[in-house]
Amino acid sequence: MKITIGMKLTMGFMVILIMMGAMGIVAYSSLKDIKGDADKILLYSHKFEMVNGLKQMLSVFLNLNDSLLTGHLQSRDYYNSLNLDIEKRLLYVGKLRLNENELSLIKGLEKKFILIKEKSEKYLKLPNPGEDTKTDDLIGEINMAKWVIINKISGLYEEGWRSLDEAVIMAHETEKKGWLTIRVISAIAIILGLSIGILLTRTIGKPIKSLTSITKIIAKGDLNQRIETRSRDEIGELVSSFNTMIKDLRESRERAEQRDRELKETQAKLIQSEKLASMGHMAAGIGHELKNTLGVIKNAAYYIKSRIGDDSRLNRHISIIERELTSSDRIINDLFNFSKPIELNLTLIDINKVIEEALYITEVTSKVRTTKELDPQLPKTIADGEHIRRVFINIILNAYQAMPDGGELRITSRGEDGFIKVGFTDTGIGISEENLRRLFEPFFTTKIKGIGLGLTVSRRMIEGHRGRIEVRSEIRKGTTFTIILPVAYNESLIHYKHGVGTNKKGSEINILLVDDQVGMLETLGDILKERGYNITMANDGSEALERAKETQFSLALIDIKLPGINGVETFKEIKKINPAIAVIMMTAYSVDELMRESIAEGAYASIYKPFDPEKILKIIEDAIEKRPKPAGDYHG
Repeated sequence: MKITIGMKLTMGFMVILIMMGAMGIVAYSSLKDIKGDADKILLYSHKFEMVNGLKQMLSVFLNLNDSLLTGHLQSRDYYNSLNLDIEKRLLYVGKLRLNENELSLIKGLEKKFILIKEKSEKYLKLPNPGEDTKTDDLIGEINMAKWVIINKISGLYEEGWRSLDEAVIMAHETEKKGWLTIRVISAIAIILGLSIGILLTRTIGKPIKSLTSITKIIAKGDLNQRIETRSRDEIGELVSSFNTMIKDLRESRERAEQRDRELKETQAKLIQSEKLASMGHMAAGIGHELKNTLGVIKNAAYYIKSRIGDDSRLNRHISIIERELTSSDRIINDLFNFSKPIELNLTLIDINKVIEEALYITEVTSKVRTTKELDPQLPKTIADGEHIRRVFINIILNAYQAMPDGGELRITSRGEDGFIKVGFTDTGIGISEENLRRLFEPFFTTKIKGIGLGLTVSRRMIEGHRGRIEVRSEIRKGTTFTIILPVAYNESLIHYKHGVGTNKKGSEINILLVDDQVGMLETLGDILKERGYNITMANDGSEALERAKETQFSLALIDIKLPGINGVETFKEIKKINPAIAVIMMTAYSVDELMRESIAEGAYASIYKPFDPEKILKIIEDAIEKRPKPAGDYHG
């Protein structure tokens, strides 16, 4: 495949975008990880703060409890208040996000705290605390519980400090890793950017520099020059064309010198005859050059295929060539059929037989199941069998392409109210409502291959038979194409030609086309001429006024942006010369003020480029027939 400069630039741009996207993703991921680590640090800091506070409260509690048991505590108010605070703190800490070890420690603390309170109260209720034999047992249990509390709160404190320390270390590691990744990707992006820049400089700048220097040499008359290049992009094509031009110039000069010598030896009449013969031969060859080239390639592919035997890889590539040749030929045929009137060779045909022939010709994919419900009593009709078969093949191929993962194509035929109706229903991906509205527009396609003329030509062929095509579709459910053809014999069809819509009345109508773009003048002018209108063209406002003085125009199409006198002023002056003229203003710019001014001055319509030729033809017809003006601006 030829890699063009545009493709190279696009690939370079895509690489840069991918690297930028990767940097963004890495940065986002790093920020997300850092935020997660920060949240952990906040959580563990809060947990550590709560545990540290609990540790201090328990330390005070144990000291006060000692004073209580020895009788040195003067007031129990603070002791009781501290008990409540510890209970609340134990309950709060227990609800924090704790691991199994921490949860076990907090539960043990709570249990021993309650035990100390209960045993202390029991001790104080003894008749003679300190003298009773039970005193030693209670004091032993209380002291053991205090020892357990000290150990567990210390373990909980160390566990909280360890978790906080690990979270801080992890946050530092995440930050380092994120910055390292960003630096690596940035370095790769810089290297790739420099490499792409150097590559483009070498592939574009060097050939152009060689082209410039050799052009100067050629300008001095030295045609024995050639530029060497291995590039296959547009620059390579330019260099190749330049080399061909040098060769042609050299050969032309040699031929000219030869002819000059021959002129002295041969009569002028003989030379003229030879030149005319050469021109005629060249004209005849150019007419079928493209078709002949495809034919030669196809013949060569067939010959190679017959010589390579059973080599599966070569056979596969030959099949690819043949398939692409068929596709190219179909595209050329579509272009030919679109650009010329469709001539019908009408005979009495069996539609069911044509369906069978179309299915036989079409390469059926194994993933698609085809079912037929054809009416055996279907009447025959007058039609061009070749054209109808081509329409059927096109719709069948579209159906297969709409079912890449397999499905069912159901084909039906029936007679109804003097018409033959042929239905093609697939279970494919369906067509969106927006695309359905544009389905038959020339050059509209959603497929990777093709130029978007298959359905356009198909509809013209069916309309040439006084029939029509109907389409229904649902996304992810499928599409139904219905071909409707008249059954009744219509003798007027025998000599019917369906062209691009030549309007015989158009030959009486003069249209002035004003635009500073030559391409627009030529293309739109050709479309209007094809309709039968008499077209006069002008490149600017001054020329348009001169033409308006020379000819009585029925309608003028004027571009808003013109050199010198702008479109609105031109329109006003033409109206003074020919008040009855209908005017349609055109623009490719968003110049609302000028558009509103033109409408206020009496323009029939304002349209925005690019516009649909069929729709502009309809507006022109409405303007000439003096139908009501369209509401608002018209967007083509």
